[in-house]
Amino acid sequence: MKKLLILLFLLLSLVLTSCEEEFSPLDKIHKYSITISPNDDGTLNMVYYLKWEVLEEGDGGVDFITVGVANRFVEDIKGLTNNIDDIYYSSENGATIRIDFLDTYHEGDIFEVKFSFRQERIFTLKNNEVQYSFNPGWFEEIQVEKLVVLWDGDNVLKHNATSQSGDNLKWEAKLDYGETIEVNLVYDKTSFPNLNPDEDYSDQTENPLI
Repeated sequence: MKKLLILLFLLLSLVLTSCEEEFSPLDKIHKYSITISPNDDGTLNMVYYLKWEVLEEGDGGVDFITVGVANRFVEDIKGLTNNIDDIYYSSENGATIRIDFLDTYHEGDIFEVKFSFRQERIFTLKNNEVQYSFNPGWFEEIQVEKLVVLWDGDNVLKHNATSQSGDNLKWEAKLDYGETIEVNLVYDKTSFPNLNPDEDYSDQTENPLI
């Protein structure tokens, strides 16, 4: 019985090792930066930048990517680099912004992409405090060598930033597969004179049926 258990353990170890060896990432993100400034109604102006490398071709190369966002309430989506053919909100794999490229990127290619949008329904209101909790990351099969989040620090009461860069609060991290970080901030409600309490955080990803 003891020999049988040892044999089963060895077989399981071989299977696990084989599965680990079979996984080969197709892409790597060298830099992922997000710059954020709040509006007086509690919405956020967000600018995303990614420097992306195609490690392996996969199925025909990379002709689009998706980047996760908080929910479906994203407006004024704009592509800011000239390699973008189309950019729009997609709920196919949760709440994401999809970027279609003019060209297809192949193994060894490194490209940069930048876009902006306004994020709505992102704050929570509690005891006259406006709170934000934001979790960038979530690339399940891609490592991020450097994530940088810069948030305009004016009027912030509390935060968990790791440092400060000029007037911006700064979060910086290296992300493994599927990893994310927490970005937490608190303001006094008076910092947002046009805030509508009914427009607080929502986790909706799909448009409701009409």
